[in-house]
Amino acid sequence: MKIKVADLYDLSLGLNDLADKELPISTSLKIEQNQKRVSEELVSTDKIRQKLIEKYKDNDVKVENGVKIKDDKLDIFQEEVQELMDQDVELDLKKIDLKDLGEISIKPRSLTFLKTILKTDNAE
Repeated sequence: MKIKVADLYDLSLGLNDLADKELPISTSLKIEQNQKRVSEELVSTDKIRQKLIEKYKDNDVKVENGVKIKDDKLDIFQEEVQELMDQDVELDLKKIDLKDLGEISIKPRSLTFLKTILKTDNAE
């Protein structure tokens, strides 16, 4: 399945939310497998993102709990980060049938994060 890098971050959040739920074993396995694949891809993506931060950070300015991007490089930095987020990656993700989630409570936001791997009776 092709997925945008930006969507990987959302998918990771949704999978983390599901990982804390009591679910059937087969569904739990799909969630665990998907988490592993998404996490591996995010490690690669974060390495590239960190290189961009290092390339454009302002070493003369100290910011508590973060970095400051050079003012004259902010636009190019944002363009390059957006280019990274727009990249398609190919992942072997397991679809999860909405009815396999049973009667668990889940926030609508989490469902939005999971949209790329959820299937219903109407859609694959």
